[in-house]
Amino acid sequence: MHRNHATPRPTIAIAPALPCAASAADEPRAVHVEPAPLPRCLEQIAAATGARFIVSPALAEAAPPCRAVDGATDAAMALDAALSERDVAWRLREDGVFLVAAAMPVAAGTLDTLAIEDTALEGGATDVRAMPPAFHPAFADLASSTRYEREELAAKPLQRFNQLGRLAPNVYSSGESLSIRGVPRDNDYFTGNGVFLDGIDIGSLLLDHNLIDIGRLDALRYERGGTGFSMGSGLAGGAIRLDTALPEPMFGLQARLGGGERSAAQAALEATGPLLPDGSVSGRLSLSARGEPRFVRSAVVPAIDGDTDRRDNAHLRLRWEPESLPGFTLDLTGFHVEGDAPDRTVARPGTGIPFDLFDRISFDRSAIDYDLRGTGRGLRAAWESAGSLRVEAWGSDLRASREGVALVEPRAVSLRGDDEDRMRGGVAVALPFGAGWRLFAGLERQQLQRVESALRRPLPGFGNPIATDVRQNILELDNTSLLAELAWHDGPWRASAGVRAIDERVDFLFRQRVELTSGAVDDRITQRTRSTYRRELPAAALEYAVTPEQSVGGSWSRAYRTGGFSEFLVVGEYPPETLDTAELWWRSRWLDDRLDLKAAVFRTDWRDRTSIDGTIGAEIIAPFETRIDGAELEFEWALGDALALRGGLGWLDARHVGGRYRLAFREFDLEGQRANDTPRHTALLGAIWRGEGGWSAALDAYRAGRSESSTFVVEAVRDAVPLPRDAYTVVDARIAWQGEAFGVALTASNLFDEEYIDRFVARRAFSRILGEPRQVDLVVSWTW
Repeated sequence: MHRNHATPRPTIAIAPALPCAASAADEPRAVHVEPAPLPRCLEQIAAATGARFIVSPALAEAAPPCRAVDGATDAAMALDAALSERDVAWRLREDGVFLVAAAMPVAAGTLDTLAIEDTALEGGATDVRAMPPAFHPAFADLASSTRYEREELAAKPLQRFNQLGRLAPNVYSSGESLSIRGVPRDNDYFTGNGVFLDGIDIGSLLLDHNLIDIGRLDALRYERGGTGFSMGSGLAGGAIRLDTALPEPMFGLQARLGGGERSAAQAALEATGPLLPDGSVSGRLSLSARGEPRFVRSAVVPAIDGDTDRRDNAHLRLRWEPESLPGFTLDLTGFHVEGDAPDRTVARPGTGIPFDLFDRISFDRSAIDYDLRGTGRGLRAAWESAGSLRVEAWGSDLRASREGVALVEPRAVSLRGDDEDRMRGGVAVALPFGAGWRLFAGLERQQLQRVESALRRPLPGFGNPIATDVRQNILELDNTSLLAELAWHDGPWRASAGVRAIDERVDFLFRQRVELTSGAVDDRITQRTRSTYRRELPAAALEYAVTPEQSVGGSWSRAYRTGGFSEFLVVGEYPPETLDTAELWWRSRWLDDRLDLKAAVFRTDWRDRTSIDGTIGAEIIAPFETRIDGAELEFEWALGDALALRGGLGWLDARHVGGRYRLAFREFDLEGQRANDTPRHTALLGAIWRGEGGWSAALDAYRAGRSESSTFVVEAVRDAVPLPRDAYTVVDARIAWQGEAFGVALTASNLFDEEYIDRFVARRAFSRILGEPRQVDLVVSWTW
């Protein structure tokens, strides 16, 4: 790789431009680049630094893959590392654009007049834009994360949303029970982990049932360690970020059709291209419809076949980059999903409730069907001034609802409905100053409203004295936080220190109206709580690059989950929960950058924990204290041009170190008891093979060790005997062929049809969710 930083007016021909952002000026922050073909490699550098590239057409078509980069602080350094020994030359032009071409056999001093073998395209270059530089605290770059990029995601056997829980170490389960580093998502209101689709918090109602289509992901991130400081309160364990592809400045159309076992079917259409003649506005529209097999989920017997559930998705992304406003971008995102949401298994009328789970003929679709829908909207505007001052404003809103009818006892039918409305928004400023310093400041607002309603109506002929029983739980949360961070980078050193100050108000209202057949009415409105909490969440991190390939570091951060009320407790209010996490890590590259290795150890002290769901009438005597010790090891290994491996190992030990409660006139001491049902061991191994002629194959294996339910969940019934869950291994596989415009892929989820319990449900003692059985799908696609 050759370069020259002189800036006289070039004499080279301008070829189609590769992805760009506002400018090529660089900000001192880490640049992470996965090995990839040159165009995708430069897209990654552009996304991280804001650099803009122009590449000769011949080079773009025939360039060798770039090397991995981890730790570069600007575009020039990233280019040097990524294109090392690749016979590629680059030069920084006066207007901040990087010119990239094949290196000719000339002396380095002549690169100012670098000759390019391509035909001149001056005046006809296509300007392909990429996402502006990542806009977040520098602490986020130092925290642990697992990243998957577009090419790897396209090759993996990733078909359904619930598979996301087995692609990173110390990540377990799925949906509303997702656990990251021993912190479970066990509270519908104040979750321990977040899941974001294009920056929109998708809440709780949409997490289960494979409702969201992930067949078009452009990037997938598992953020751990200090996520609460970087992304907001409530994310004490971490977050999963799903990003779809940006609109393209040229027209494109893709369609796919597929089918599989148990009447599974899918159809999708995606279109992208410019919406205005000048190319300043582009869009991408994705539509999909799927039929997913339904299984009995909450049971202790092997899953059984049911009917097919409907899954409809629509997703729209718009981008505006006006030439008249250099450095400005505006992104709009919207999606709508809807489908069926079976809640629990019940019997046909007349067969008895609850029915024998071994009696498969008692399965009845009409008795368990719920309708689930959600609409998300997001806006993001960013402006960068000559690479120095960056300003960004964003906002998002998610509205989800679930409603339906369920037989809940022999004499009554229940009409149930849940509504969830989540709003996030904020503004942030980043300003570099001095030598390697950067100031980041932001103001964020988060609001949540959750309404749970139930109308119980007796069936005729049973002589029930209650005519109707209407119940409604309403929770409202208003959270405002101010974030300030000072980051520093000097040679091999990187550091970050900051604080997030939170001011939060929580209202909880319970309503009940009981009407008797005699005509009497009992109307109750109980104001459970109106609480205000103020917390400061400090965080600090330091990393040192021992060599360009080896770095060590550590961090400490504080996370927070708000307090509130629970109707299960005798004294319903519980305090906010605080989690302090200390972490040490080592990151390295070996074998000529073909092997990436990361290791981390961490400890989390979880104070004032509330683990009461599922146990009615409990009274907390001493607050729960939990300690989580853990370690992780991850690697990515490119074995030549055809085969790539990725794997990870995770170890966790989560135990109570304090806490007492009273139940049924007995006191229980939690000292030494397991704190949740997260397995002590997780392991994953993935392989991707790319052969000649468009053939590829992939295999993903995930193993979760044996675990037990949290003792506190089941003591009311089993007297402190926890529920076990055996270890299990799930293997997913894919084989595919891709031509110029036509492709076909055969995918198997749970290839060996493993029978396993995916998770416990803390809110219902003894409730265990089964993993889905083997599902084989065949999908064909066309691209125009």
